[in-house]
Amino acid sequence: MRRVLVIDDHEPSRKNLFRVLAESGFEVTGDGTSGAGALELSLATNPEVILMAVGLADMDGIRAARRIMQAHPRPVILLTSHFDAVTIERAKRAGIMGYLVKPLRGSELAPAIELAIAHFEEFIALRTENDNLKKPWRRAKSSSGRRGF
Repeated sequence: MRRVLVIDDHEPSRKNLFRVLAESGFEVTGDGTSGAGALELSLATNPEVILMAVGLADMDGIRAARRIMQAHPRPVILLTSHFDAVTIERAKRAGIMGYLVKPLRGSELAPAIELAIAHFEEFIALRTENDNLKKPWRRAKSSSGRRGF
C-alpha cells in the first residue's frame, strides 16, 4: 500500500481525493491545507508521494514543492485547474513529478502516482550515480600538486 500525503485547502476536493485514494488502495499518511506546513508534514509522515494543490491560501503549491525538493526530496504531483504554459514551466523547474488537472478522474490517480514514484526513484538513482562519479574527480582535484587523475 502506497503512502500518500495530501495538501489541499479546498475541502470538497480533499474529501473527494481521500475517497478515491481509499478506493484505489492508498494510505493517506497525513493531510494539510497550507504550503507552509507541507514540508513539516512531509518530514513527519514520510510519504512515498505528495499530492499538492497549486492554489493554496498561504503559499503557492509550486513554491512549497520546491522547498520540499530542496530539504527532503519526495515526488510531488500537482493538482490544479491551471494548465497554462507558465504554470507548467514553473512546475518543471521545481522538480514536480506529475501534474493532474482538476476535476480529477479517479481512474487517472493510481497511474499518475505509480509513474511519479518510478520517475522519482530513477531521478534519485541518477543523482546518486552522478555524485559517485564526481567523488574521484574531487579527490584528484584536491590532491596537492596533482592535476587530473
